[in-house]
Amino acid sequence: MRHYNKDIESNSLKQKGLIVEFTGKDAYISYDITVHSYLCLPLSSCNMLPLTSNTLDIIRKEYEELRLFLIDGVSLISFQLLYNIDRRLQEIMHILPTPFANLDIIFFDDLCQAQLLHNCWIFEHLSLKETTAHSFWRDNVIKCELR
Repeated sequence: MRHYNKDIESNSLKQKGLIVEFTGKDAYISYDITVHSYLCLPLSSCNMLPLTSNTLDIIRKEYEELRLFLIDGVSLISFQLLYNIDRRLQEIMHILPTPFANLDIIFFDDLCQAQLLHNCWIFEHLSLKETTAHSFWRDNVIKCELR
């Protein structure tokens, strides 16, 4: 985060990095926010509606200098949710069609956990007609394994 706060031309009161959690329990423990709350995502992965203009204005003003987006609990994020995160970030940052609105995204968690029920992992290649979220993961995410 210090790297992003070095920019002397930016407003020091504006948030440059944001950590979001997948579960409410993790967000509560670490004093963060859930990815669903921050991005106003529905709990169901389908039928994501655009944000209202008032909500969009509030989020854009608060996070206009956002450059770093850390997502904890990535092993719990489904393929469809990753696609919705990408779409919502593009809508908020008003940068289309750049993957993840050209923000630096850091995903972290243990990817060797049990597979999600009724969903597939974000790194699985599926032939879904309505989405190409797998290409976001494959083309834009560099895997670094800590041992």
